[in-house]
Amino acid sequence: MDDRKRTSLDPLQVLREGTAVVISMVILGLAAWTIGHTFLAAGGDSVDAYNREKDIMLYVVSLFGTVTGYYLGRVPAEVNARRAETAANAAQEQLSASQEKLGVATAEATTARAAGTRASKRLVRAASELRNVSEAIGNTRRSPRPALGGAAGIRADDDALEGGDRALAEAKRRIDTLLEQLAEDDGLA
Repeated sequence: MDDRKRTSLDPLQVLREGTAVVISMVILGLAAWTIGHTFLAAGGDSVDAYNREKDIMLYVVSLFGTVTGYYLGRVPAEVNARRAETAANAAQEQLSASQEKLGVATAEATTARAAGTRASKRLVRAASELRNVSEAIGNTRRSPRPALGGAAGIRADDDALEGGDRALAEAKRRIDTLLEQLAEDDGLA
């Protein structure tokens, strides 16, 4: 669309360019005419006429140089302006894309931070539950064993109870080890 817009003829631009061409041609004609008259006056006998023609020619030639320099310098300036405009548009698009990516990254960081907070809370609750279980196991081991047996109050199967105590002691040891590791890893007390 932008290239089509540049190549389409704008009536105001055509008028400007046409006026510039007409002015340049008039000044070129005047410069050529005064240069010609100056050479003719130089061949004549009147020094005063030559000096007047020479002064007029200097004014016209300087005017011609100014106009020609302006119009010849304007074309590269317009090309550079278009190039700068294209670069500015590309930079604006890159800025928009970067801002969009920054917004997405911020949203993802917020989501990750919230998930980390939830995980930390779950970890604290799990550690608390593990402590409670460890304490319950410790309390179970310290409580007196109930009498299970016959009339004389003999305990039933002491070996089976001792095996259960060993299993509870091993479970408590593992839980305590896990709690220590959690405390070291996450700074939990």
